[in-house]
Amino acid sequence: MKIKCILLCGLLILMSNSTMAQNWDELSSEMQTTLQSFADDWDTLTDQRKQRLQQVAERWAAMSPEQQQKAQQRLQRWRNFSQEEKAAIRKRFQNFQRLSPEDKTRVRKQFQRFKSLPPQKQQQLKQRWQKVKPEQRERIRKRMQKKQKR
Repeated sequence: MKIKCILLCGLLILMSNSTMAQNWDELSSEMQTTLQSFADDWDTLTDQRKQRLQQVAERWAAMSPEQQQKAQQRLQRWRNFSQEEKAAIRKRFQNFQRLSPEDKTRVRKQFQRFKSLPPQKQQQLKQRWQKVKPEQRERIRKRMQKKQKR
């Protein structure tokens, strides 16, 4: 019975992967429009990359115009970051992913509390934080974690 289930799951995965177009001409016109910036390089992309791009295009098509605009703004902001800034963001994201669910919830709550502050107060806190030395930052983080666990 287990073997049948494993085979069925494998077959379903293969079928779902095969529904993704591998050639540019196989893409719908809507998807071609969304993925236009990849048209010239499409044949050189790996199948996995093509599949991910098609999934992104499908999500894009399901977004409201407001969501699309917000996504475009975020993408533009990302493009404007330097390679060093992008690397630091990726590292912070990886560190966040390693947190326990409780710590993730705590961080999200703290972030929401920060975002609810007036912009001037946010800017003041950012400036103060930038002036703090790395070892002091670590002590502050540890102190905050202890407070949260009480």
